[in-house]
Amino acid sequence: MSHPINGDYINGGGMSATINFRISSHDEASGKFSGTLFENQYTRSPIRHYINGWFSFNRGTNSTSFSFETPTDTWSLDSPDLERDNQFKVMNATRTPKDQSQQPKTLVLYKSEVIIFM
Repeated sequence: MSHPINGDYINGGGMSATINFRISSHDEASGKFSGTLFENQYTRSPIRHYINGWFSFNRGTNSTSFSFETPTDTWSLDSPDLERDNQFKVMNATRTPKDQSQQPKTLVLYKSEVIIFM
């Protein structure tokens, strides 16, 4: 893999971000990654989920797919532009509640150029 996958992916800028999806480590051979999902991190009730997930390269769609679960939701993400300079700069995410109490929600996450400490 020529472009780094590890990093922080956020929806919004700075302190307005409500989601921070952090990939801390990955293993390309097995297609597994681990990290943390921070929700509402700049509020009085932040939520932190430690996650383990899977990823795969999709040459047919020129993208990389990611998936993981939290106790309440399933997440699927897609990063376009496989093997291009802007690979892993954007992730299109779908968050689906496990209890089906709400419709799936779509988000766009952008790779942060700054490491966000939590």
